[in-house]
Amino acid sequence: MGEKEFYGRVAALLFPASEGQEGQPVIQFPTVTTPLDHQRCSRSDQVSEALSLGFVRTNSKVDCLIVDLTNPPYRLLPDHHILGGLLDFLGKEVYCQAEGTIPVVLLMPVILVETDIAMRALRPYLDDGRIGLIADDGAVAGSWRALQSVSQGEYSGALKRIRQDTKSRLGQKMIRQPGHFKRMRPDGTHDHCLPFFFDGRFCQKELIELIGQYVVGAKVEDGLPTILYHCPESRWLYDAVMAVSHTARVETIDVDVLDKTPNVPLLVPRNCVLVVPLIDTLRTVKRLLDAILSRNPTARISILSVITTDQAASDLGAVHIDVRGTRYEISYLLRANRSPMTSGNCPACRMNLDATMPDSDGRYLKLTSYNLWTMFLEAGTKPEADVPDTRPSIGQVPDLLSVLKNNSPYLALKINTMLRAIGQLPADPIILHPGEDGARALAASLSSLYSYTTIEVPQELLRSQLPEQNGEMMKWRASVVADQERNNARWVTELASLERRGGIRIVLMDEFNRSGGTRSRLERIARAFALEVWCYFCFVDFQSASDRRTAYPHLSLYDLDPDLAQ
Repeated sequence: MGEKEFYGRVAALLFPASEGQEGQPVIQFPTVTTPLDHQRCSRSDQVSEALSLGFVRTNSKVDCLIVDLTNPPYRLLPDHHILGGLLDFLGKEVYCQAEGTIPVVLLMPVILVETDIAMRALRPYLDDGRIGLIADDGAVAGSWRALQSVSQGEYSGALKRIRQDTKSRLGQKMIRQPGHFKRMRPDGTHDHCLPFFFDGRFCQKELIELIGQYVVGAKVEDGLPTILYHCPESRWLYDAVMAVSHTARVETIDVDVLDKTPNVPLLVPRNCVLVVPLIDTLRTVKRLLDAILSRNPTARISILSVITTDQAASDLGAVHIDVRGTRYEISYLLRANRSPMTSGNCPACRMNLDATMPDSDGRYLKLTSYNLWTMFLEAGTKPEADVPDTRPSIGQVPDLLSVLKNNSPYLALKINTMLRAIGQLPADPIILHPGEDGARALAASLSSLYSYTTIEVPQELLRSQLPEQNGEMMKWRASVVADQERNNARWVTELASLERRGGIRIVLMDEFNRSGGTRSRLERIARAFALEVWCYFCFVDFQSASDRRTAYPHLSLYDLDPDLAQ
């Protein structure tokens, strides 16, 4: 189930349709989504403006407005400024409609308590039926009669299917930043290097949920455990631990203070959970356990690592460590590949490259050569698949599926940063891309991290002959739409919906570009539906810069210009 199908399902729960002869709903629920960008909607007026843009662009009668506040990237509950902007928008755009009051449904993580300032602001609208609330567990609030038809089981089940498993979502959002990361011993000497740094800034909700579950699972008769945390370079983990501490009302201790001040009398509780960002060689965990046990030899210690590497993980799915005659089991949330390198076998050290600082990747818009080839060499090569008929095969190419599988959150971060850098990115970015595995994976990451709307054009359509002239293209459009609508093709429905909204600018995207053929065909399809191309983007560009003659920006994360190679 995708995002739009989920919202359609919510609408179906609110407005039950009669059943057709084959058990299918007679009424379908087309939806238009307007993502709220948390990077830019930091004030109430910005939220109101973003909602207004999406509402006006629908350009059609609205039967119900669904506002999804279930997944703010940094909060368990929606920020009050978002609710404030929402109420301002409703007063200006919705409740003044001549057709009558449009019911508004807010999807929220929980039903707020009555004393919450946001709930007090919503209460008048809930009482008169203008707003209804639906929580993650399917609980409802408000006097709107349609809420009575919402089944808690059906709603929570649909939500669970779209959200997938929490650990899966954590893996989709965890950024693995390539670079040259040096690790030092306690005495300051160089120990080894790492090719990747893990950044969980976009995973706060998942981390809070999973760490919270682990802490509750470590509860004993005398209460919840104290969290001992180690995150000297991982602010993202510190933020998640503090949120769990606040929500579950548990104490926290910076375990590095115990490690670095062995002579200072600090009390370590009997029951505690040690939380670390990553385990690799296990030496850091051994040192931290030693510091804890030196303060309290009888401490009951549970250990949770967000990530484990293949080097640390065993075939049994658990990591064990022996310290002071006791075997400890380390639980982990994600398993990743990140092999350490000594200074003798580290290529960056041999080239005398400076060490990369964590979270320093923002200095460069494009991928550096070192970062690109780190990902390529890790993935290996294979014969090119999905070759367009507009060009011959390149032959052996990097295994892009493996590259995207291992690095798609990082690549999505780079793409989003570059698109914003050129300015005037549409408020609700829309990606049009070919139905290839690599482009599909990259589009999924942009959708997961930044709520981009993605539309996939079937590969067989892009391989067919498309007319060159506008008149012929419009005839082609009419025939394709008629044929595809009979087959219920999603991409046709989505492009036709955007056409009706009018004034829509989109981004064309592909895995890589060599001749420009796929780009040209995507552009012609977009223009056939009266959509303006805002820019073109690809992962790696093999086309000569002199041949990229487009009326819009032509961007890539890395250029392999053949003219420069001669």
